[in-house]
Order: sequence, then C-alpha cells, then structure tokens
Amino acid sequence: MKTNKAKVLLSAAIVLLMAWVFASCSKKNDAAPTVADKSVLNDSITAANVLISTTVEGIQDGQFTVGAKASLQTAIIEAQVVNVVPSVDQTAINNAIVSLAAATTAYRNANGCRNSGLDCRP
Repeated sequence: MKTNKAKVLLSAAIVLLMAWVFASCSKKNDAAPTVADKSVLNDSITAANVLISTTVEGIQDGQFTVGAKASLQTAIIEAQVVNVVPSVDQTAINNAIVSLAAATTAYRNANGCRNSGLDCRP
C-alpha cells in the first residue's frame, strides 16, 4: 500500500514539475488572451474525487481491484495540474477531460461496479 502511495506522490511531483516547465516556457503572445473554459474539467475532477472516496478496494463483491485507485488518483492529479495552469489552452483542457474520463471508466470497470450500487454508466 505504501508503494502505491509513493508512486502516486512521485507521479504528482513529476506532473507538477512538467506543468511548471510548460508554464515557464510557454510562448509569449501579444494577442489578447482567450479564456479557456475549465467548467467541465472541474466537474470531472469533482466526480472522480467523489468516486474514489466512496469506493473500496478489495476482493469482496462490489469492491474494486486492489491498486485500481492509484491509477485513477494519478489521472486526477494530472487533471488538477492542467486545471491550475493559468495559461493552459482549450485543447489541453479537452485532452485532460478525455484522459480523466478514460481513467474513470477504467476504474469503474476494474471490478464489481455492477454489484456496488454505483451508477456504472460512463
């Protein structure tokens, strides 16, 4: 269990470092900045956090495969990094939404969703 947490924290640190590099190396443009819409990304992050906090890993019916939370947590962290970068463009936001949706679907399918009482629709 400690190994999974360490991997998630290491992944988070790497992603934050990459976000910092991306933000500091981004091309400066004299044109008026466009405001990217992060509302769907925010909603997706919230939903993924609720999912991860309301499910249990284990081997019993309705429980999710042990270790599955780590993959979803990594996807949440990556989406959060995109969300906090002020200069992020809409394409990066859309990509983060798609990646988080894929990770959420993979987690829901990890095991037992059909028996968990959760809404298993993607």
